[in-house]
Amino acid sequence: MTDDARLSNRHPVDRLAIVRTRIKELQEQEADLKQIVSAQMGSKDTLGGDEYVAKQVLSTRKGGIDEALLKKQGLDPASFRKPDVTVLSIRVEARVVEEA
Repeated sequence: MTDDARLSNRHPVDRLAIVRTRIKELQEQEADLKQIVSAQMGSKDTLGGDEYVAKQVLSTRKGGIDEALLKKQGLDPASFRKPDVTVLSIRVEARVVEEA
């Protein structure tokens, strides 16, 4: 029986917790593999496997705003922020089962 078949009979909350655990495990595996691939690449831009080719690309992203510096300059950091965005999060916790 596949994992998906076993999950289909579970409560959606339980399934969500299981999927999140899998995602975390896969992200950890991804981080480990990225480190290995990067080490094998060395200074090269690409590394080929049997079916895929990995490319190493360097990029940058903008840093955060220094609120303390803005305040020091007499500026209100809040006036430089984009509007708030509402995000719905669902947190899943293991149920505590009391022993009889």
